Amino acid sequence: MIAAAATFALMLLLPPIFPYIPFGLLLFANGLAMGLFSAPNTAGIMDSVPAGERGVASGMRATFQNAGMNLSIGLFFSLMIAGLSSSLPDTLYRGLTGQGVPADEATRIAHLPPVGSLFAAFLGYNPIQSLLGAKLLGTLPAPQVPTLTGKTFFPNLISTPFMHGMHITFIFAFIMMIIAAVASWMRGKRYDHDDSKAIPVAVAGNVARPPMVTLGAAYGAGAGEIGRALARELGVPLIERAIPPSLADRISGPLQEAFEDEDRMSDVVSRLFDEVRISSQLFGIEGIAPAGGPPGPHDYRVMTERALMQLASTTGAIVVGHGASAALRSDPNVLRVAISAPIEDRIKRVMLIEGLDADRAKTKVEAADTARRAYMRRLYAVSPDDASLYQLMIDTSILRTEDAVKTVIAALESPRGM
Repeated sequence: MIAAAATFALMLLLPPIFPYIPFGLLLFANGLAMGLFSAPNTAGIMDSVPAGERGVASGMRATFQNAGMNLSIGLFFSLMIAGLSSSLPDTLYRGLTGQGVPADEATRIAHLPPVGSLFAAFLGYNPIQSLLGAKLLGTLPAPQVPTLTGKTFFPNLISTPFMHGMHITFIFAFIMMIIAAVASWMRGKRYDHDDSKAIPVAVAGNVARPPMVTLGAAYGAGAGEIGRALARELGVPLIERAIPPSLADRISGPLQEAFEDEDRMSDVVSRLFDEVRISSQLFGIEGIAPAGGPPGPHDYRVMTERALMQLASTTGAIVVGHGASAALRSDPNVLRVAISAPIEDRIKRVMLIEGLDADRAKTKVEAADTARRAYMRRLYAVSPDDASLYQLMIDTSILRTEDAVKTVIAALESPRGM
């Protein structure tokens, strides 16, 4: 940032008419300085957040960067026009009257908005002929007309006001670079988020694996909040695999009925497979696609299990949604948690979050429970209420989110089955 500030300071020394080589070198040095700042600054941002939140951090950084770039364009032209406005009218008036233009016409042209002169300069266009008009030009002395309408009069006339505006922008840029340098210095030394705080799960041979937790949840029990809090705490990705509530509308019938119909089940599975494929690509998981043709229920189950197992052995994850506990029940290193609450509490939560009345919330919760049982029975031949699927059961009507998170972390630190 200090080097970038120096390039803007040196640009202040350029005259209105300058050779290209020093200007090009200054642009090169400025771009090099900004690049030398941008790469480690971006790395510093990404290294300072947990691995599970780096996607969000990257999105926020890009949003601020793009917003700043757009804002800078408006700010640049505002400063340029402010600089032009302070000196351009007097310069235009003196230049035009010096070539014999009547004072009242020179005054009119001099007080036109400076943005027109600015863009005329950018376009290489001399607007004097259009501003004066053929009638007025015909009354001027013949030697002055070619001068006024030629290629050098207008650029030379506005060069001093233009450089005044440019100097204002260069000074502002210099100040901003110094502020950025101070902010960078105040940030301190390089900081790397300690992902080792993520709780490893011991496996055979004393090799540590990242934590893998499945949350089998009844609709409205608050598993999403618990999953997000766990992912932040443990620094692992969060995957929410709940069936979209709108899916029943898209397959023209109740979801539970679709799971009992082969043709409609294939449609459901095909849609769910798209979600699994997108999530898998996001986390770099390969080889989950079926050998050919659209996936059937068996393909979907196999692909889901394969994707989840790859996550369990690489990054770890918090997986919220249907079937994850059943899909990974053979892996002793996965903590399988059931999140539940009495239906009355779940209805109240749905009413609060989705703004529904009691009857609509009850209908939605009961439909989701029916669909969940049908899904688990159809794909895994188990009931979601089967206690053997889980190693830990949490009732969110008793435990708050933060207490539930602490309970799961304590279970991860304890030997399985305790």
